Amino acid sequence: VVVATLLGPSVAGIVTTFIVQGRSGLQCLWSKLFKWRIWYGFIPLFIPVTIGSILAILSMVVSPEWYTPAIFRADEKLLGGNKIGFVTIGLCYGVAAGIFEEIGWSGFAVQELMRRGSDSFSAGISVGLIWGIWHFFVAFWGSGGPNGKFSTDLFVPWVPWNLLVLPAFRVIMVHIFD
Repeated sequence: VVVATLLGPSVAGIVTTFIVQGRSGLQCLWSKLFKWRIWYGFIPLFIPVTIGSILAILSMVVSPEWYTPAIFRADEKLLGGNKIGFVTIGLCYGVAAGIFEEIGWSGFAVQELMRRGSDSFSAGISVGLIWGIWHFFVAFWGSGGPNGKFSTDLFVPWVPWNLLVLPAFRVIMVHIFD
């Protein structure tokens, strides 16, 4: 699951860029990966604040049990008593997944839609919905209980996240990087 999550969008983005745009498209893709602006350094701060705010609202409105991050719950068994290790692994995975996924989502899909005349909002919604569907698979695979059986309680909270939050977040991302 982790390998598919990391490599799926990036490999698809690289292969599709080559098929659609050839070598010049790949050169453009690689150049954009290393083109940074100073304010991009603030993005890692923006993302946790945005996600934290959304989770806080969902935990107040929908269910604190489903949407309160494990790090803030009193249940130490969930984290094995190691909050620092839990956060470190989460950050490492989040950074790696973000970098690899964005090669496909922002590097190809958004750029191709924009090249074909979509505005940033339309491109963001379109890619955001596909992004949300992609994450349904991750949520489904991760919704197994300790016995390995599918758990509706673990899966259902991801439905509004994937259908509402991810598309909205993608619109913001497209607008920022456009």
